Amino acid sequence: MALGDGENAQGREIEAEGQRPEAEGQLLAALENYRTLAEADPDTCLPDVARVLCDLALLHGNDNRCEEAEAECIEALEIYRALADAGPGTYLPDVARALRARAWLHDKNGRYEEAGVACAELLEIYRVLADTDPDTYLPNVARALSELAVLREASNQHEEAEDRLTEALGIYFELGAEYLPEIAGTVSDLAYVFDASDQNEQAEEARMTVLEMYRALADANSDTYLPNVAMALISLGVMHEGNDRRKEAEAEFAEALQIYRMLAYADSGVYLPGVAGALIDLARLSAENNEPERAKGRLTEALGIYQKLAETDPDTYMPDVEMVRGYLGAG
Repeated sequence: MALGDGENAQGREIEAEGQRPEAEGQLLAALENYRTLAEADPDTCLPDVARVLCDLALLHGNDNRCEEAEAECIEALEIYRALADAGPGTYLPDVARALRARAWLHDKNGRYEEAGVACAELLEIYRVLADTDPDTYLPNVARALSELAVLREASNQHEEAEDRLTEALGIYFELGAEYLPEIAGTVSDLAYVFDASDQNEQAEEARMTVLEMYRALADANSDTYLPNVAMALISLGVMHEGNDRRKEAEAEFAEALQIYRMLAYADSGVYLPGVAGALIDLARLSAENNEPERAKGRLTEALGIYQKLAETDPDTYMPDVEMVRGYLGAG
């Protein structure tokens, strides 16, 4: 489970503009300009300094330039805190934005306790804001609860993680049907918490619910939600395999494979790894069912996919090539 997808997406958006050096150069130039202007007019220009610092922190964080990113995030947070002391109604949302970026950076670096501190403060800010403007900020409360739950789960605080996710789920249900994707994501997170606390029946029920929700969403918008259906099938299949319910697991992996093949036909770069992963899942079941030739065929196809992917991205996919070669050699 990933923390801070929204802020991370902002960083990716800068990257997606296609000119990382130019994007960084533009932000650095803007920062220098706003710093100069803020010397003469801090009330007007300090918020711009903080905003650009946050953008730089996200860009540098995505580039794994973590020391720079953290320094920028800390400075932005200090500015926004000072501004919020004088005008909380205006600048508390910006404090929350800087805290989210800081939590994401800590999470990215495996500093879960520090990320949790930032996320807990973020949650309290959104609770305050939601007291006066629930329509705007209740979704942020729910999202912050989910993010804090992820961090608590990473620290093996299963009970608190479950409580936070349950509260988030209640808010999303209150907000209505338009939040069905968020409801599905939160129930999916709950399934992993149930796994960790050995609540097997609840974990299975949660995964079945998630699958049902994503099927409903995909009926209305297949381009967006069919990948989620496939991922939900894989998750359920892995659980059923672990519980020795191989027939159900095979059906779920096979359906996921069919979906990934269809998706890969339209966008091979994105979905071929899903095809390969589902083939490996099915190969593992074939081996468990004493069907070595079937397992070999599936692994051989997966190997071909990873080799093709490794031609353009060897750093990512050569480990997968070697992994599948190892499976074939062991067989």
